[in-house]
Amino acid sequence: MCGILGQISTSNPIDHEVFDTALEKLVSRGPDGGGRQLLENDRVGLGHRRLSIIDLTDDAAQPMPNEDESVWLTFNGEIYNYRELRRELEVAGHRFRSRSDSEVLVHGYEQWGIGMLPKLNGIFSFGVFDVRRQHLLLVRDHIGVKPLYYATTERGIGFASQPGALIEVLGMKPRIEESALSLFLGFGYVPGEHCLFQGVSKLLPGHYLLWEDGKTEVKQYWTLPTEPVIFDEVEAIEAVGAALAESIQGQLVGDVPVGVYVSGGIDSSIVSTLAVQAANKPLTAFTIGFDEEEADERPYARQLTKSLGIRHIEEVLRSSDLWELLPSIVEAYDEPFFGGSAFPTYLISHLARKNGCKVILSGDGGDELYAGYKRYDWFTEAMSKGARRRFWKRRSQRPNAQQPEDIYFNLPTMAILKDRDRLRLLGRQEDSPNLKPSSLLRKYYLEELTPAKAAQYMDMHVYLPDHILCKVDRASMANGVEVRVPFLDPKLVELSFRIDDRILYRGGERKALLKKTVSRHVPRALLTGRKKGFSIPLGSWMEKEFTSWGRDLVLDGSMIQRGLLNSCAATEIYDKGESRFKWLLISLELWARRWVEGEKLENTIFNNYAE
Repeated sequence: MCGILGQISTSNPIDHEVFDTALEKLVSRGPDGGGRQLLENDRVGLGHRRLSIIDLTDDAAQPMPNEDESVWLTFNGEIYNYRELRRELEVAGHRFRSRSDSEVLVHGYEQWGIGMLPKLNGIFSFGVFDVRRQHLLLVRDHIGVKPLYYATTERGIGFASQPGALIEVLGMKPRIEESALSLFLGFGYVPGEHCLFQGVSKLLPGHYLLWEDGKTEVKQYWTLPTEPVIFDEVEAIEAVGAALAESIQGQLVGDVPVGVYVSGGIDSSIVSTLAVQAANKPLTAFTIGFDEEEADERPYARQLTKSLGIRHIEEVLRSSDLWELLPSIVEAYDEPFFGGSAFPTYLISHLARKNGCKVILSGDGGDELYAGYKRYDWFTEAMSKGARRRFWKRRSQRPNAQQPEDIYFNLPTMAILKDRDRLRLLGRQEDSPNLKPSSLLRKYYLEELTPAKAAQYMDMHVYLPDHILCKVDRASMANGVEVRVPFLDPKLVELSFRIDDRILYRGGERKALLKKTVSRHVPRALLTGRKKGFSIPLGSWMEKEFTSWGRDLVLDGSMIQRGLLNSCAATEIYDKGESRFKWLLISLELWARRWVEGEKLENTIFNNYAE
C-alpha cells in the first residue's frame, strides 16, 4: 500500500514546493520512501509515498516508467495475480527490471491499454500518464478497498489517495460541499462519488477515468453480477470453499511478515484459520480488548489462537485512551467519520506496526457477502406482504415514505439522523430532489432481487466501500499498515452473488452457507451468531468522557458559526441523550476545525480536558 498524488496543469508549471508539501501529507501511507517525477516542462507531476511489501529494493521505486519513459505509473495497492500477468507479458516480449507487482501495470498498460483492467485481481488505485497520447488514466479497484479522489478545474486535474493532499496540491480553499454534508448527517459517512470538500469527487469502485485535452470521461469496467447460476447447496459449498482458500493463498504474497486481526467473530476466525493452514511462514494475531465484559472479545480470540498455535498479541482500549487517540483519528480521517470502531481499528493497526507487521488479513466483507447483518432479516420482514405495518409499529420507527430504499435507509442500524432531524439541523424545510440520503440508495436498489439480496447489493455499493473499507483504510494507513480482505476477492464476490438466495440466505440463521463451508476447519464454538468486531461501548464512554466537553465544542463550533448547522436544532439533537447523535456532531466539528479552519487540535482544544 502507498499514497499517490498527481497533477496536470494546462496553464502554469507546477510549483515544486507546493507539490512536495502535498506529498508530505501522505507520508504515513508510505513511510518507507517517496518519489516525485515532473514531466512535460513541469506541467505534469506524479508523486508517490511507498510502503514496501513486494520487492523491497529500489528497483520497485515509484513513480515508475517503462523502458523509454513514455508511460509513467503511480500506484497504491497490491496486484495478487501479478506473477501470472508477468509471465503472460514476458511471453509477449516485455522485459522487467524489478520483481514488483507495480511493473505489471506499466507493461500491462503498454500491451492491453484499458483492456488490462478486467485482468487485474487485487486492491488498488493508480494513475498512468501516457506521454505519447497526452492523457491520464485513473483506476479504482472493483470493490473500493483503496480510495481515489480527484478534482478538475479550468487549469487541469489533480488526484490523490486522500482529499487533504489533493486540496493542498491544487491550492484549493477548503470549502464544505453542502449536499455532501446532508448525506453525512444521514449516513454518518460520505457515500458515493461525493466528498465533503467542495470541488472534490471520489472515483467510484469498479470505475476508471480518462482525462485528455481538458475533457474528463468516467466509465465503469466491472459490474457486480446478480443472476443466480448455482442452485445446489453442495455445489455452492465446494465452490465457495475453493474460492476462499484460493483468495487467502493469493493474499499471503509479500516479502514482509503477515498478520491477522482477530476479533473473535466468525469472519476473522475463518480468515485466521485458513491463513494458518495456507501460510508457509509464521503468522501473528492481533486483538483489541475492553475492560467492559459485554464488549470484550478476547476470550474468543484466545480460544482461536490457542487452537491454531500462533502468536497472539493483545492490547486493552479504555475510555481514558480516547483523549490521546482522538487527535490522531481526526488527522487520519480527512473526511469526517462517524463510528466508535475507528478507535480500536486505529489502535490495532498501531499495535501491528509496532510489532513489525506491515501486512494484515481481515474478515471484512463477510457480512455483506453472506447476509450476516440482522437488518437483512428486518428488511425481508418489512418488505413481505402485510408485514410492513407491524414491523414499524413494533420498532416505533415507521417512516413516512414507502419506497424500498427509504424503508432500508430507516432501519434501526442504518440512518443516523432521520430526515426530520437532519433537515432541522440544516435549517431546511425539504430536500432538493436528489439530495435525500435514501435517494443515493435508489440507483442500487434492484427490484427483481429478493429483499435480502437487494439489501446486500445496496450495501456492497454504499455501506461497505464508504463506511467499512474507508474506516479500515484510513486507520491502517495512518500507521503504515496494509490490510487485505480475502472475502472481497472479485472472483469470490462474483461467485457468492451468483448463488441462489434460498441457499445463501435463510431467515433466522445468518451466514448458514459460510458456516457449512468452513465447518471442517473452524472450531464449532466459534461459528456462532456473535457479531461485535472491534466496537467500543460508545454510549457509556461518551457519558464518561465526552458529553459536557462535546456540547461546548459543538455549540461554540465552526459549523454553527459558519451557518451550516442550526444552533437551536443542534442543541436539541445533542441533548436528546443518544450517544450516536452526540458523536456525529463531535466528529463533524473536529473535522471542520482541523481540515477547514486549519487548527492544530493537539495544541488547542484538548489541552484543558485530557488531564
